[in-house]
Amino acid sequence: RVTNEGNVVPWLLATGAVIHNGCTTGLEAYVMEVPAISYRATVNDYYDLGFYRLPNLLSHQCFDFDELRGTLGDILAGKLGPAAGDERKEIIKHHLAARKGALACERIVDVCEKIIDGAADLQKPDLSHRLNRWYMAKGLGFINRFKSYLPGALNKPAFQRHRYPGIAIEELSARLSRFQQILGYDEELKVEEITDQIFQISA
Repeated sequence: RVTNEGNVVPWLLATGAVIHNGCTTGLEAYVMEVPAISYRATVNDYYDLGFYRLPNLLSHQCFDFDELRGTLGDILAGKLGPAAGDERKEIIKHHLAARKGALACERIVDVCEKIIDGAADLQKPDLSHRLNRWYMAKGLGFINRFKSYLPGALNKPAFQRHRYPGIAIEELSARLSRFQQILGYDEELKVEEITDQIFQISA
C-alpha cells in the first residue's frame, strides 16, 4: 500500500531507485546513496536549474521515456549506481554542511547554550529599536503573503500547507514519548501549542 504521509526515509531505505522531477527526495536519495533519476520530459531551465537545481543536478537526468526506461533498467540490473562524480561532490559540499561529526540537533543545542550563557552580556535593545524591528517584521510578512498570491509564485499557501501540514499536539506528544523511550529520558515534558506548526517543549 502506498501512502502519501510520514517520513520519506524508510521508503528510500527500501527502494531500488527514485524517479522525481525537482523534488527534495532526489537530494535525500543522493545523500543516502540511493540511485535517483530526474525525469525532465518537459524542460524549463528557469525552474529546473533555478529553484529545483540541486535535486536535479544530483540525479541521473533523463529527457524522454525511452531514456528513462533504459536508465531505470540499468539501475535495477545493477549496471548503474547512484549519480556520482567530482562535480556533484562539490555541489553537495557547497549546499549541505556538517555531513560528518555531531548531529544537527546537537549543534543547535550547542548554539542555544552559547546564546544563553552570553545573554547576561547582551544589551537590551531600546524601545525605538524594538519598534523598528517589529514594523520591519510585519512589513516583510505582509510583502511575502502578497507575493505568494502572484502568478508563478513558488510560495503559494496551498503548497506550504502541503509541505508543512501541521500536527496535532497529541501526535507530537506521542512522538516525543517514543524518543524519550529510545534515549532513556524519563523526565516529564510539557508541550504547548503556539500555532499549528510551532510548539514550545519544556521540562
